[in-house]
Amino acid sequence: ARSTDVFSVGMTLYELLTGQPAVAGGNVFEVLHKIANQPFRAPSTRNSEVTEELDQIVMRALAKNPAERYADAQEMRRALAHHCRPSEDDATTQPSSDGSGAIEFLLNRMRHKSGFPALSGTISAINRVTAGPEQSVQALSEVLLKDFALTNKLLRMVNSTGYGHFGGTISTISRAVLILGFNAVRDMAITLVLFDHLHNKGQATKLREEVIHSLFTGIIARSLARNAGVRDAEEGFICGVFRGLGRLLAGFYLYDESLEVTRRIQHSALGEEAASKAVLGASYSEIGAAVARSWNLPPGIIAAMRPLEAEPPVKPENAQERLRLVAALAEAVSDAACAGSAPQRDKQLAAIARRFGAAIPIDEKKLLATANESVQQLLDDAAHLLGDSRTSRFCQGLRQTAGAAAADAMPDADTLERVIEQTTRIAASVAEAHEQEPAQVLAAGIQDITNSLVDNVNLSDLLRIILETMYRGMGFTRVILFMRDPRAFTLTARFGYGQDLDRIVGRLSLPFGRSQDVFSVCLAKNVDLLITDIEAPNIRARIPEWFRKASLGQTFVLLPIVLDNKPIGLFYGEKPLADELTVEAREMNLLKTLRNQAVLALRQRR
Repeated sequence: ARSTDVFSVGMTLYELLTGQPAVAGGNVFEVLHKIANQPFRAPSTRNSEVTEELDQIVMRALAKNPAERYADAQEMRRALAHHCRPSEDDATTQPSSDGSGAIEFLLNRMRHKSGFPALSGTISAINRVTAGPEQSVQALSEVLLKDFALTNKLLRMVNSTGYGHFGGTISTISRAVLILGFNAVRDMAITLVLFDHLHNKGQATKLREEVIHSLFTGIIARSLARNAGVRDAEEGFICGVFRGLGRLLAGFYLYDESLEVTRRIQHSALGEEAASKAVLGASYSEIGAAVARSWNLPPGIIAAMRPLEAEPPVKPENAQERLRLVAALAEAVSDAACAGSAPQRDKQLAAIARRFGAAIPIDEKKLLATANESVQQLLDDAAHLLGDSRTSRFCQGLRQTAGAAAADAMPDADTLERVIEQTTRIAASVAEAHEQEPAQVLAAGIQDITNSLVDNVNLSDLLRIILETMYRGMGFTRVILFMRDPRAFTLTARFGYGQDLDRIVGRLSLPFGRSQDVFSVCLAKNVDLLITDIEAPNIRARIPEWFRKASLGQTFVLLPIVLDNKPIGLFYGEKPLADELTVEAREMNLLKTLRNQAVLALRQRR
């Protein structure tokens, strides 16, 4: 395949630039495992003379997802030729006066920056998963579970105070989708990917402030959306966050120009839209909308980035216009909340209430209450997502604006600093809880499943939660649920998480009862088995030929599902290398409990 050829060239170029391979291992299986599961270090981390653009070329060629690589060798060759002999036009060409030309000029500059293709690829992959059929929930979970750091951050976010009204603790992506909704989880994931990309990078301080500002705007928008009767308040949150996408991206990829935009705003009568257009040839909102379209974000989010045409704003005629109005109102309230003093804030909120009053039922008192409530939510979410935010100027601005009212607005807290300190400490403990030992993750999943059983969740969703708990808890490379085919004496792979499932789910069948292989014995005798090495002398002959042809793991665990003495299914979890999978006694007991929960669910629904 062309994408494989590009990957091979990328590997060769990596070694030429650094003097060492991109990945090393003791044997072929270890190397393949690292290629599939571990991120590559940029060549510049091993050779400081490698430029940022060359880094980007190599890393794009080595992308895990073939769709994110160069389309073919010719495209990669052009990128290398451009790097070696950049055209004079690149240095001298300026954006045209035409808005679309300016946007394309800026987007091309961003595409050549390190990290932007990977960011775009990740967000596009998440967003390609659309709500609807069962398979979409499975597909979204698969995309998110490939990134354990993203999964943990997402679970911390759904368990934060902003979602406390749902009740209980959520420990799996599958249950998060069931409780919060498909779109809410997908949009949160996109937000986290963006924030993580911008956090702790160059120009970190300025970007951190912009990220916190965007997060605060989203929190306010969610509250306003609920009050405005928006059907899905989480859409308000994502629209509020992405309202400032153009500003965020400019601060990261077009840093010098973003500083000039800020300077013009401070020293002239220009607003942000006019100042950014004067400096860049396209406004921040136009840049944000263009990037959002390239990421295939929903039309409602893209529309929410545009400025309001009518002044004063008019009553929205449809749901999309309502979301756009809510996002614009949230942005104005966010700015007012850090105006510098309580009188200035109140004056701005009164002006905002008058400006938006004809379009949305709001008054100064409600806006003030929304702003004060959102401060506490911001502190909690900022601590969960960004760590210690005590040094944030934006948060300091909120404190200065709130003044003595901060303590009244936030009971159980003496000062804003104390709240930040408390939430940071809580976030640290939550982070530790989500970097748990396998037994802790399994136990949390069991509680999730118990709650789902009480809620009478759909059987397929329940089985996915069980699979996800096993996958995350044990760190399996692949976990599969086989279910009996009533038309044949076989079990067929029905669901799974992990690598290369397209060739397995719905295609791989497990015959049993006709031989003494480990699978048939496991099912016939209803025993749980841990096979540490399929090539061990006492095991080799018990490994069936169909298994070897399927190129599955060298070590695995089997948990049969038996109802009324009849085997109807099997949980299979594997790792690629012999002796790589170890299962402690407590972990095995918890895996058995998960299997027993599946048996109970199947029995209840017979």
